[in-house]
Order: sequence, then structure tokens, then C-alpha cells
Amino acid sequence: PLLQATKNLINVEHLKNANAGIRVLNFARGGLVEDAAVKQALDAGTISYYITDFPSAELLGVKGVLSIPHLGASTAEAEENCAVMAANQLMDFLNNGNIKNSVNFPACSLDSAGGPRLIAAAKNNPELLKQILAILSDEGVATGDMISKERGDTAYTIINISASEVNKKTMERISDLKGVLISREL
Repeated sequence: PLLQATKNLINVEHLKNANAGIRVLNFARGGLVEDAAVKQALDAGTISYYITDFPSAELLGVKGVLSIPHLGASTAEAEENCAVMAANQLMDFLNNGNIKNSVNFPACSLDSAGGPRLIAAAKNNPELLKQILAILSDEGVATGDMISKERGDTAYTIINISASEVNKKTMERISDLKGVLISREL
């Protein structure tokens, strides 16, 4: 996915140091290359050709720009592989709480200790893990391995626990924490 850190990665600042006549190919992600910078570099002769499979209105019809449809994931093999991968990762999330390749959640996985675990996700709450641990301590629930990751303003936590199950009151307390989107015991 396009991230704030990669948006307009190729821009006027980067192109001003390029040799004249370079060719820029972008088949990775729309938004990585700043359209206005491409137009300026084409006019200046810094870029001789820009080829992309992420067409934009700003570059349509511009001399030196070849925009083609984005077909990267449209082969039969790619679609089947994506479907299998998505199904496997969904099952891993449902069964273990692990997150891989999510667009809007951090990658976060923890090996199972063979017992139950808690997962929780929250927006705008960097103290999520600390708060959950305080609640579990108050309720006498022992914890094992744990992990907490953030992506943007979303925090996600997985905690292996020693109890056979967590009571409803404890889960309600966790659900009531600031910004909690989801919390459940697996």
C-alpha cells in the first residue's frame, strides 16, 4: 500500500540531481512518483520517458508519458495465489489473531503457547498493552508471551494467557478502553 513515507518518493528534489534523458518506470504503486515533478522533468529534458501502469489525469496526453492499465495482479495464477494467501491469512487471524499483509493494521504475529490468548485493537491509544496488562493483573489473569504493534494511529496487541478463560467482566473492561475497535479471547 501507499504509505505517507513513500508518497511522492520520486519528486522535484530527487529529480533535480538526475542525469538528463533518464527513463522512469513505475509499476510498483500509484502515488510513488509525483505527477507534477514528472511533467516538469519532461519539459526540462531530465526525463525522456515516463512509463507507468498507474494512469493519472494530470499525465494523460503528456508527450513522453506512456500510461497503461495496471495489470499486475490480473493473471489467473496471481489471482489464485492471492485468493489462497488471503484465505490462509484470514484463517490465521480468526484462529490465532495473527495479522499479515493488512492494508490498515500493523503486521503482528505471535507463536501460540498452546493455550488461550487475547487480541485487541484500538485507534489513538498507544498505551493499549499497558492498560490491558493492568486489567489482567487486577483480575488475576497470568500472562505469557505478548506483542503489540502500531501502524499509524492503530495499535494491535496479542497476549498469550495462562487462564483457561477470561471472564465476561474482564473482556468488557478491555472493550471499554479508549478507542478499542475489537477485543476477543481466542
